[in-house]
Amino acid sequence: MTNLGKSIYARMNQLLLDPNFPFPEEGYHGEYVISIAQEIIEKYQNSLVENNETNLEIIRKYGEE
Repeated sequence: MTNLGKSIYARMNQLLLDPNFPFPEEGYHGEYVISIAQEIIEKYQNSLVENNETNLEIIRKYGEE
């Protein structure tokens, strides 16, 4: 599930900040990851873009649900 969280985090950053934000090599590439990233952005705006354990945990848990 860690890779799912990192994948969503990368897609969020691509949507919000930089379309060339690096995507994890072992990340999930499905369109659903982009959909989840968009949902999180709608709910949290850009408050989770800082790369830290707390934000990644929130993103991962949201993705699991």
